Amino acid sequence: MLRAAFCAAALTFAAISASPAQAERLTVSQYGILVPTLPYAVALEKGFFKEEGVAIESIIQSHGGGTSVRNMLASELPVAEMALPAAIAAFKQGIDVRIIGDNAHTIGELVWVAKKGSPVKTVADLKGKKAAFTSPRSVTEIIIKVTLKRRGLLEETQTVAAGGIGAALTALNNGAVDAATLVDPVLTKRGGDYQIIFHAKDEVPEFSWAMFVTTAKYMSENEDKVRKIVRARAKAVDFIYANPDETARIYAKAWNVSEADAKAILPKFYAMKHWKRGEFNMKGFATMLEGMELVGALEKGFDIKQVLDSRYQALVKEK
Repeated sequence: MLRAAFCAAALTFAAISASPAQAERLTVSQYGILVPTLPYAVALEKGFFKEEGVAIESIIQSHGGGTSVRNMLASELPVAEMALPAAIAAFKQGIDVRIIGDNAHTIGELVWVAKKGSPVKTVADLKGKKAAFTSPRSVTEIIIKVTLKRRGLLEETQTVAAGGIGAALTALNNGAVDAATLVDPVLTKRGGDYQIIFHAKDEVPEFSWAMFVTTAKYMSENEDKVRKIVRARAKAVDFIYANPDETARIYAKAWNVSEADAKAILPKFYAMKHWKRGEFNMKGFATMLEGMELVGALEKGFDIKQVLDSRYQALVKEK
């Protein structure tokens, strides 16, 4: 069924390609929700795509997984940012996806929290407890299980799929679980209502998950255009680090939060050097593959190199 959906999306893309030229859209999973997607808002606002001669004028937002792949294939521009598990799943379905960039140094400000006053204060306290993640085979399931495995608690802690971050918090508030996931901007705005058990970036510091992806066919026919898109995003990353005040204004606009909230949220991401230009991190890939094996999303021995295309690595390493 999944392959049929991908094929249908590919046919849709072919039909779009045959229509008159128009402004293009880039597919970005969790755009305007997760902070790693900020470079695309910056690139649009500052005109970096236009500067490179690429007619990208808006973003197709998706909620991850197979939806991101289908949106990319159905788009007039089959280039996207998506989670590594989604890219690998597409590759294993026979879709010729290629990873051309590894876009975040860390998972960001993802934490697991407990209620204020709960006896669950550290990872060790999760023994015999229930910890929620968002959905099966998600990045949050991977992180909680990798964390528990490394702490020797995987068999002694019950992990529960809540259905989303909001649903996980509801389950925590109702006493159905002892720990739940939380991310920004809610973490900064309401984090004081909970006690943090652990930061994902501390327990799983080497973690590659936000991938820049296209198809081998599109790249072979549009290598220079893809290079321009990669360069525009790299310019946006450089701008973020060089111009924090203006970046905060762009974040506030794209995320629909106040500028004061933006200035409260972003400093921690600067401190962890969260955004990167796209350099591959092989240790980060190895951690993700370990987690995918733990959640049953991947067989042992998968070679990530068969999905990687390094032709733009020299570009993203330039300054």
